Formats: sequence, structure tokens, C-alpha cells
Amino acid sequence: MDPFLKEFEHLRIPLKEIKRVTNNFRNKPIGSGGFGNVYEGELSHSKGRSHVAIKRLDRKFGQGEPEFWREIMMLFRYSHENLIPLLGFCDEDGEKVIVTELASNGSLESHLSSRDLTWERRIKICLDAAKGLSYLHDDKGTHQRVIHRDLKSANILLDDEWKAKVSDMGLAKVGPANQEHTALFTEVVGTLGYVDPVYAETSVLTKESDVYSFGVVLLEVLCGKLCNRNGFSVATWKKSYINKKTHEIIFQGLTQPMEMTSLEAFSDIAFQCVEESREKRPTMSRVVEQLEMALLFEQYRGLKLPKEYVIILNKNVATSLKYKSVEELKLVLSKGVLLDADKTWFSINDKGEHSVLISMDECLIREAGKDYEFSTKYNSRFPVGTYSTLDRKFKTRVRTQFLTPNITYTINLVYKNWFSSGPFHSEDVIEIEYKLDDHIHGETKTWTTYLGDHRGNGWYAVELYQFTSDGTPVNLDISFEAKLYSGRVVEGIEFQSMENVEEGQASDDHDIQPPPVSDSDGDIKDRVKWKIKELYSIFRQRFLIVDGSFFKRLFNNRKWYFLDKNGKKCLMISARAAFRVRKIKKTSWVQSENSRFGKVLMIKVIKGFPVAVIQNKIKYQALSPQTKYACYLVYKLPEDRSNLQMAPVEVRVRSTDDKQYVYLVSPQIPVIRQKVDEITHKPLFKPKIKGLPQQRSDAWMEVQVYEFHTTDTTDGFIPVLRLTCYSGDLEGLILQGVEIRPI
Repeated sequence: MDPFLKEFEHLRIPLKEIKRVTNNFRNKPIGSGGFGNVYEGELSHSKGRSHVAIKRLDRKFGQGEPEFWREIMMLFRYSHENLIPLLGFCDEDGEKVIVTELASNGSLESHLSSRDLTWERRIKICLDAAKGLSYLHDDKGTHQRVIHRDLKSANILLDDEWKAKVSDMGLAKVGPANQEHTALFTEVVGTLGYVDPVYAETSVLTKESDVYSFGVVLLEVLCGKLCNRNGFSVATWKKSYINKKTHEIIFQGLTQPMEMTSLEAFSDIAFQCVEESREKRPTMSRVVEQLEMALLFEQYRGLKLPKEYVIILNKNVATSLKYKSVEELKLVLSKGVLLDADKTWFSINDKGEHSVLISMDECLIREAGKDYEFSTKYNSRFPVGTYSTLDRKFKTRVRTQFLTPNITYTINLVYKNWFSSGPFHSEDVIEIEYKLDDHIHGETKTWTTYLGDHRGNGWYAVELYQFTSDGTPVNLDISFEAKLYSGRVVEGIEFQSMENVEEGQASDDHDIQPPPVSDSDGDIKDRVKWKIKELYSIFRQRFLIVDGSFFKRLFNNRKWYFLDKNGKKCLMISARAAFRVRKIKKTSWVQSENSRFGKVLMIKVIKGFPVAVIQNKIKYQALSPQTKYACYLVYKLPEDRSNLQMAPVEVRVRSTDDKQYVYLVSPQIPVIRQKVDEITHKPLFKPKIKGLPQQRSDAWMEVQVYEFHTTDTTDGFIPVLRLTCYSGDLEGLILQGVEIRPI
């Protein structure tokens, strides 16, 4: 037996059985087409016994043996809920018969002018057919696609539940799908009025030829009549569409109950399908998306949903969300919902700006022969759970269409420290190397990020890029070069809308009003007011305190006191007084004309050693009671910054072992411009991390390293703070001292 025939042998049905149920083909046909007449009958077949459609080949209709075997092969190899399924065949005594599932409601063609076929049902039928055709065009991992070549309303069949199924695959062609445009040189076949004009003229067949044919079907559904009959043609419809007179030619039985936004979405995609230029025609997957939107506009007509919400509802959440108004829907979305078959977490903020988190299961690029471990035990928002990097590099392909236009986004990697047992810190040092793969211009520069922001319950987000959305779908390939180390699992890649955080400058503001004088006697108040202002001005200008003992003078133990704009006490302490010098490796004292204290501390080598240890000699009695204070490290960077690394510095509280991280050099966050090769290191916005350096008005830098509250009593000290740089190097750092002021 021919190996080709052996593949289908189990589908054979005896001719005598077929003749019995069709009365030797003398029963009245239920339809006919390019293959021949179609009969109904009850038969036993490969999937059981049921009423079936029996197609008898009649060569006078134009098709023959090649089309017979091609249709059997196509229906057997390509199975989808919106393709008519093959149940059996017969090839005996010169008779060639194909047995398929019976579509009890006939073809779409027979219902075009029916007023009982509502607008919503018409959209559903078109959507079903589009899904079937999209399946044929998709390569399905085989690097091949199927082009139908004879798509028309007569070849779209309807079952007893009005589900549409594409049929008649006898003219279909298989072509390569591993290229943008599949082109085949073939003889021109198909049905007049549905055939792509470019295909008819050049004999060059592409998947866009099917798209054109499907566009004609959409127009027939919209207008309730067959193309090229009674004066209706594609050219007539296109003229009405361009002149915004579509209402004049659509099926009049649908005019009143139609939702206009649904009609617009349907008409727009139909017009795109029948564009003269193949390049302007959409893919069938795009047609599916637009028809889904048209259907949702019709189904939710009472709510008058904005277009962007319809796009969201189109992604597998419409049936699970409960809401009665747009405002209720906004509230639901603000809490976050799963989209795209539970692979995208979507939310909106109080400004209506969208943010999305894409599951690693969706964006991870898997290599053949490697295992990729996912776990559901870390409370991920995704049912599939988190990805364990297993101490190795990994690549991601990030795709999303849900971003708000003209909004600046930060692209983050969201991960968790599953090994942490104590309180979670506001930041986490992670040190990731990554790069954006540009397939056109080559791979771009490798970047390094260090700090992750704590999001709650052990989750952190580390910033990778910034960019401003233009509303179009985002397509990025990001490679992670360095290991994330064991103990961390990755949830996904996030697009988080950002608020504008301006590049600030720490300043010594002297435009201050003195504290109020609480004296009931107005005359006394007037007499003393100028004295208070004068005294307050002195306190605002800072004054130097030098301890009286010889030992303390020898070690230059000096402090500057001053008041802030609210009359709260502030203090600046010299490096000599603030730091334990004996704990610092390889340091030197140098004279500085810009320092208030004369000498400053220069760090020669700090990688792996403490930058400084702030000792606990600062008493609460030197500050204002019941006040929240911040402690700032005041420093300068070396003049030669060519070898500087932007690694963060750990700040550890010795008494509690709590820690946080600060930057002494602002981190470089790359910005993605319109073209991926236009990447700069100037961030549009600063990340929301407290430990970022600020430029002071006195030419020094400062960074907040600690917060604390004073009490009503004078008891209490600022605890010992240990500053250490573990990765990176800041050789040549100059420390002036520590400033303490209210926040």
C-alpha cells in the first residue's frame, strides 16, 4: 500500500454505506460547490456515528483527483475548532467522496440577507471564521502556513450553535512561513469577486490574498448581499467608506440595533483587508483582534466604554469582571487583573495611566535542551508562578500593547528574595548586567544595575530602562548577562508609569521667618520683634562650637550649629568628630579651602572596606525634641571619575543590624528612544530611592543615610552607622562630615 494512503486508511468508509444513506445519490442535495453536490446522511465513521455531510466529487464542476486528495490531507493535518473536521472518505469504483461534520445551519451565504441574523451574531460568525483562517496562516512551529485560495461566504459553514467553520480546502496551498511574506507562483484559482486583484494580475499568491478574500466576506456580512451582484462591489463599498457614507449601503435590517463604535471597528478592519496594496493589509491575527473589539463594543453598548478599556476586556477578562459602570470597571482595574491567558498583570493608577507586568513564562526565551524551572510557592500574581534563574544567564522577549501614550515608563525586573527570614529592607543589592538586543544595528552596550526597591511581601523591582510610550505595541529583547545568584526568583518584567521626580538640589535656604512671639502685649511684641529677628538671623548663619578640652581641640572636634526655616535645631559635624578614623583603611587628612572645618578626610582605597563609621557621640539634647531628623553624609567625588563604579554603599545600624543602601554617584539608567540604537545614559526621571545624592549650594554633595525621631527628654544618642562599599570602587572620595537637620 502506498505510504501516503496508509496514513488515512483508518478513515475509509465503504461505498455501499454511502450509497445506502444517500439512496445511491438520488436524495436531494443540501448544497453544492466547486467540488460537487453535498448530501446529508447518518454514518458510522472514525469518531463514532452521527449525521454527516457527504461531498461527492463531480469533475464537471472543475475539481478533480488532486483537489480530492489535497482536501483530505489538509483537513486531516490541520485541526481547529473553526475548521470543518474530516470524518472519513471513500475512493472506490471511480467514486470519490469526502465525509465531514454536518453544518446544520448551512453556509453563511444563505443567511446574508436574513433579518434574524443579528449584528452581534454576524460579528461572532466573522470572528470564528477569522480565527480559523488565522490558524491556517500561523506556522504552528512547522515553519509552514496554509493559504486557502477559495475563501468566500459559501465556504463558511454554520453548525447548530451558529459557530462558523471554514471548509473546502481542495484549492489550498502550503508555503514557507519563516519569512515575512510567503510568495508562491501558481495558476490563478478561486471565485470571481473574491480573488485578490494582485494575485489575479501577477499569479503571485501570498497570505494577503486570503486576507483580501476575507475582507470581501466582511463587506457581504455588513451589506447583506453577495459581491458583484445587484450593483454591489468592493469598489462601491470603498467609495462609500472613504466618503463616510457607509450607512447608505449597509444592510437596512441592522441599522437601528447597531452600536456605532462597533460598526466603525468592523468597517475599519474590512476596509484595511481590501486595500489595493498588500503591504497595507492586516494579518489575520490583527483581524481577529479588531473583530473581538467590535464584538465587545456591541456587547457592552450600554456602558459606552472607552476604546482602551475594550482592548483590555478583549484579553480574556470580560467574563470574570463584575461591574455596572465605567467607574466600577476603573475601580476593578486599579486593583489589577490578569490578561492574555493569565500571562499579563494589568492595573491603572488614579490618573488612568496603565502599568503592566509580563510573566517570565510569557517573555522568557527558551533554548532547546535546557530545563526552565517555575514554582508556585512564592505568592506570584501568575498561576504559573516564578522562574528560578538557576545561577545562569537568560534572555527575554517583551511584548505589550497596553501602555498609555505620552507617559514615561520605567522598565523593571520584578523578583523575590525567598531566603530572607527577617524584616524586608527598603532596598536590596542585586547587581545585574543586562543589554538590549538590537537585531538591526547589533547588540547595544551592557549596563549594570545594583539596587532593587522593596514592593512589599518580599518582592523587589530593579530598574533597567526608561522610555516614553507613543501608544504603539512595545517589542524589546533584553538579555541578562550576569547571574542573579541562588535565593532569588523572577516574577516578570514590568512597565511602571512614572511620576516626574525633578533633579533636585540641596540648598541652605536663608529666607526664613522667625518663630512667632506669643506675648499678649502688642507694644512689647513690637519692641522685641526686631531683636528676635536679629538673633534668629545669627542662628541661621551657622556658628562654630569648639569643645574646650585640649584633647578634643587636638583632634579638631568641631561642630556647626544653626536653625532651619521652622526654627528647629540643626547640626553639622566635622569628619574628625563624626568618624572613627582608626576603623578606616588607608585614609589621609588633607586641607580644603572649601570646608568649614579646614581639614577633610580622603579615602584612598575603599572597595570591600568601611567607607566610614559614624560614631554615637551625637546626643538628642543638641537637637529639637519630638522632631523627625535625617542624617546626611557630606562629601565630594574625586576629580578623575573615569574609573568610578556606581555601586551602592551599605549603611548598617550597628545596634539593630538594620541596613539600607545609598548611592554616592547617581546611577546611570539608560533611556530608550524611538530607535533602539539611540540609548543614552541620561534618565528622564530619577528613580524613587531615598539614598540618591544631591548637589548642595556650597558645591559639596550630600546623601541621606539615616532617619530618627528625637524624644521629649535629652536621653538618647544617634546609633553607630557603618558605611561599606562591597562592589565597586570610589577611590579618592573626600568626606567633610555629617549634617543633621529635620525632614
